[in-house]
Amino acid sequence: FSNIFVTWSTSETTDNITVSPTTNTEYWVEISDGITSCTDSIIINVNSLPSVEISGLNEICIGESAQINLTFTGTQPYTVNINGVLENFTNSSENFTITPINTTTYAIDYITDVNCKNDTNKNYTLNVNPIPNPIINPSFYTIYPNEEIELSTGNYVNYYWYNENNNLLSENESIIADSSLIVYVIVQDNNGCVGESDNAVVKYNPRTDL
Repeated sequence: FSNIFVTWSTSETTDNITVSPTTNTEYWVEISDGITSCTDSIIINVNSLPSVEISGLNEICIGESAQINLTFTGTQPYTVNINGVLENFTNSSENFTITPINTTTYAIDYITDVNCKNDTNKNYTLNVNPIPNPIINPSFYTIYPNEEIELSTGNYVNYYWYNENNNLLSENESIIADSSLIVYVIVQDNNGCVGESDNAVVKYNPRTDL
């Protein structure tokens, strides 16, 4: 039998070769017995790995909702593993709404598209801030003629004092009453969260001499 010579475009001379191209690449092989030869080739197309970016608001208050935005590259449809749950998407940009009650991190372990799977490590944390709970001090007080009382609450950024008819009385840190008054306060804290107090009651008692 005649000797068979194999020559690849990679300069290898074995019957089989293993390749790992990073771009679309054509490989050819020539087989010869020293008298005649023949060649053949194959094109290996390299698909880009899919990717995903996750973004959204940094913080909300308890009871509020936020949108998470996912941006994909690759060939749809996409499947991502978010906190151990597989989610399927068909667009290059997707939004979905979340309403967590605690600070939550959303972690994407991997993404797949039509062609490939890409292990990834993308994290997005949404901080959930508590609602302020203002307490008016004192919550009940009796005043007499020529007296007044200062009602106050904790330290906040904004204050809105209302009477029982929901009329705005003041935007100061405290309010002074010299007559009967039912009042509540709405406050806003450093995180932008808003909370409302219970009513406080000031009762005017006209002192009468017997």
